[in-house]
Amino acid sequence: MTRRLRITVPVAAIALLLLSTPVLVRESAAQEPTDQEQATKQEQFELLHTSITMLSQQYVDDVLKTIAFVLLAIGWILTSDRSRAFLKSNRAARRAALITVPVVALLTFGLSYKIYRVSGQKMDLLDELRYFDARFYAHDGITFYFFGANLLVHLALFLTLFALIYSLSRAKS
Repeated sequence: MTRRLRITVPVAAIALLLLSTPVLVRESAAQEPTDQEQATKQEQFELLHTSITMLSQQYVDDVLKTIAFVLLAIGWILTSDRSRAFLKSNRAARRAALITVPVVALLTFGLSYKIYRVSGQKMDLLDELRYFDARFYAHDGITFYFFGANLLVHLALFLTLFALIYSLSRAKS
């Protein structure tokens, strides 16, 4: 009984605090915005186009940073006797690396897909807006071909890194 009371008292106190907190509601929030309050097509276009452009630039930047990091890791293993000796002799470090590489690869692929989808959704919104012909901004989004090429390059690099680390466990001393 005492244990149950200890759990329910804090929960009840939090619930009471949340329920007693005043909620501020604007009267005009329920009203539809007037024509003057709504964003013009030009403002909507500029907002979406800027968002897509920044998203694409950040995506390319992140892609290049990830490629550089994986290439650096591959180069470190290939050129450093000490790194190979360490990974070969330290089973825990090797296992951590063998777990980390696929996890980072999956996170990279998942985030890339998410960004690709968001870019596509924003491009669709631009198309629905019909402010400019799509030919003027189609190159600003993340295309399927760029996304696919990105995934293939990353897959090759992550598999190479994984294979290098894995081969150290099989190499004879």
